[in-house]
Amino acid sequence: MRVLQVYKDYFPPVRGGIEGHINLLANGLKEKGVHVEVLVSNTSSRLEKEIIDDIPVTNVPQIGRYASASLNMNFSYWINKLGEQSDILHFHFPNPTAEISYLISGLNRKIIVTYHSDIIRQARLLKLYSPLLKQFLKKADDIIITSPNYLETSPYLANFKSKCTLVPFGITLSEFDSKFLEKKEIENIRDQYGHSIILFIGKFRYYKGLHVLIESMKTIEGKLLLIGSGPLEAELKRQVSGRHLNLKIIFLGE
Repeated sequence: MRVLQVYKDYFPPVRGGIEGHINLLANGLKEKGVHVEVLVSNTSSRLEKEIIDDIPVTNVPQIGRYASASLNMNFSYWINKLGEQSDILHFHFPNPTAEISYLISGLNRKIIVTYHSDIIRQARLLKLYSPLLKQFLKKADDIIITSPNYLETSPYLANFKSKCTLVPFGITLSEFDSKFLEKKEIENIRDQYGHSIILFIGKFRYYKGLHVLIESMKTIEGKLLLIGSGPLEAELKRQVSGRHLNLKIIFLGE
């Protein structure tokens, strides 16, 4: 079995929830004897091929990004080239560049789509992209949803409920083994931040609702620890300062 994972970024080097999920999935499949490759956009205009954890990763040249979508001149070529050698192409949605590239590639392979999120903010562009999105989902053999709420609320999944399967995100349990829970380290954290702690880990993006969480801290007793970075970091820090919450909300970086 040969599987090609397709998205716009991969971890490493890009830190993010989807990027980390694809890495976890790729390594898990590899351990089960599946041949896995990864196809993503590069962060530069160069083609780069590398091996990460014994998994081939192809970074397609990009000329930039617009509305969070990578702009690649030859993504469809690499989908065709690598996809011809694959039994399954696993797309992580949303990624308009990859989806459009597949539609114009002429390739006919089994497609699995993990539906991570609706497209919300780019409303004008969505009107143009919507017909292609529906055509792509129509071609999908199976659509993995990570939350039942997506199936009930997404206007695009409503027409494809029969091919949707709920598969929650997984984690590597060994990383949370008790050997990592050093009592002294826990005590140090409690001594520094107190016993009432709210922890957020992730990219600082608009759809995470961090501005709401920050507002709520005005009436919550405790400390909010934020681990991560992202495009909203400066804006969120201004919000914290403007609400005089600097003593209750701590940015810890990535």
